[in-house]
Amino acid sequence: MLFLQRHRSASLLPPVFSYEELDLSTNCFDPRRKIGDGGFGSVYLGQLIDNRIVAVKKLHKPPQTMARTNSEKAFCNEILILSSIEHQNLVKLHGYCSDSRGLLLVYDYVPNGTLADHLHGSKSLFRKGCSLKWLTRVDIALQTSLAIEYLHFEVKPAIVHRDITSSNIFVEKDMRIKLGDFGLSRLLNFSESSGSGFICTGPQGTPGYLDPDYHRSFRLTEKSDVYSFGVVLFELISGMRAVDLGRDKREVALADLVVSKIQGGCLHQVVDPVLIIEGEAMGTIHSMAELAFRCVAADKDDRPDAKEVVVELKRIKNRIKGHRGFNISGDTCKVAVRYRYHQELESLHLLQMILTPIGPGLPLKAPSVFILMKLRIGGSRLHGWTLGTHGGLGLEFSFIIVWTTVSQLKLVPFDRIAVQFIYLIDPFLTSLRRKSLSLN
Repeated sequence: MLFLQRHRSASLLPPVFSYEELDLSTNCFDPRRKIGDGGFGSVYLGQLIDNRIVAVKKLHKPPQTMARTNSEKAFCNEILILSSIEHQNLVKLHGYCSDSRGLLLVYDYVPNGTLADHLHGSKSLFRKGCSLKWLTRVDIALQTSLAIEYLHFEVKPAIVHRDITSSNIFVEKDMRIKLGDFGLSRLLNFSESSGSGFICTGPQGTPGYLDPDYHRSFRLTEKSDVYSFGVVLFELISGMRAVDLGRDKREVALADLVVSKIQGGCLHQVVDPVLIIEGEAMGTIHSMAELAFRCVAADKDDRPDAKEVVVELKRIKNRIKGHRGFNISGDTCKVAVRYRYHQELESLHLLQMILTPIGPGLPLKAPSVFILMKLRIGGSRLHGWTLGTHGGLGLEFSFIIVWTTVSQLKLVPFDRIAVQFIYLIDPFLTSLRRKSLSLN
């Protein structure tokens, strides 16, 4: 296209495919090969002549002239930007096709769906008894932040993605991620705005992720991406969608919901129940929530930049790695007891809890569930309050002793830990049940 050639030397543009070649690779854009839909087009699984497996995006052809112009602009924009950047956490553009029958973009095929799929959609494994582990979620957040840091600080001029969402974070089989969909991205060429640190442009993006400061002022900066990323962090923490019309009207936007819970000291009410099973995650969940809270600050000047976000996420990840295993400190003992419970409990209310020990003799602050556990560790018998949760049939649990007498405690192998009995006290059902457990 002439527009592309005016802005970039042909030698720097990605290869051009014929429409026939891409039509053949997708079996005539067979609906059964459709692997995704976006605001500007549909994505199909394709196999090129050289046997490469690729994702082919076919842009929609709106009937209105203005909408068609916007679609063509997004097409050219994505080619120009993706042909000038390279990062392990960004999708790679293999080529394009500009034809009267359709505008096509050819990308790496990322076979494991999107982050949205894993949290909310077809890849969500919650009801199958497992889900994304907390460390995996933190690592996905860190990889995404590294991609954003690259766009904001290593590319000149800087690039604002403008559409960072869980649906645009693509997941590899090994859980590495690639940030994609650059159709709305803008170069921050400050010559357009006399070096003022922003460019003026009409707000565009996905509802629920769109920076309200940008929406109000029409001033686009890197901090708009930081806001969107903060919403993604809230999704990772809560497992909830960025927008849900089924929620209360004041809580339709996830950012509004979680911010209100944080301000009210009730973060635990929106934490993804499957994360509670991991127990030790709660401390770093609070840290990530604080970071996300800063990212979605109403005033963009109060938000961290991408470099600060990367530093904080690295710190959180290191804390998780450093806190695994046996940990004894003063009068507080944390012993992770992992077992598999093969009976489904009756109350789903056990999914809610707080992991906040506040000192000897008073182990919990406003708990929603108490669990009294008697343990035999080695030759010593210990009594203490524990708290935990369940997620249904066949799930792996993790309970933590948050208060106990540790004077006789010695470090022993985990295979010598035996759970003698557990009482589950469900305040919602006001019932007391005794369950037998066995270690793996």
